[in-house]
Amino acid sequence: MKVWPVKHSPLLRQPERFIARSELQALIRNVTQNLVNIKDESGNFYYAWMTGA
Repeated sequence: MKVWPVKHSPLLRQPERFIARSELQALIRNVTQNLVNIKDESGNFYYAWMTGA
């Protein structure tokens, strides 16, 4: 099967990026910071993470 590029048509080609790179980096930074700040006082989160439950 041969696939032809559709660079000439903005309606047919997939967009290069849905959001700006800087926005994506900021979102990843925010999620990472939130995960780092989780305090598991019961021990359930750690157990679930270690066992894959």
